[in-house]
Amino acid sequence: MMQAYRWALITPDRRRLYNTTITLTSAVTAAVIGLVGFIDLAGAAIPPESGLRAASEFVEANVNTIGIGLLCIFAAAWLLAFLNARRLARRQAAAARTE
Repeated sequence: MMQAYRWALITPDRRRLYNTTITLTSAVTAAVIGLVGFIDLAGAAIPPESGLRAASEFVEANVNTIGIGLLCIFAAAWLLAFLNARRLARRQAAAARTE
């Protein structure tokens, strides 16, 4: 994690990108978890013929899948950041060799 902070502090653009990515990922995760919790709690109070009741039952049946989906989003974001950092490092190394 310290390397991610060091990388982000090199330039203001990197810091903005890092902060935006972390904030957006955290906000989306919190929203999904909050929505799942709300639907789960509200499911019992919703009339059976309501569409929200169907959503509640869907969430209840697929809560593990939703969690795995969030995990996959985090893993994909990390992988993309890693590959982008390697690509940028190669470009910088190539530019340094030509100078």
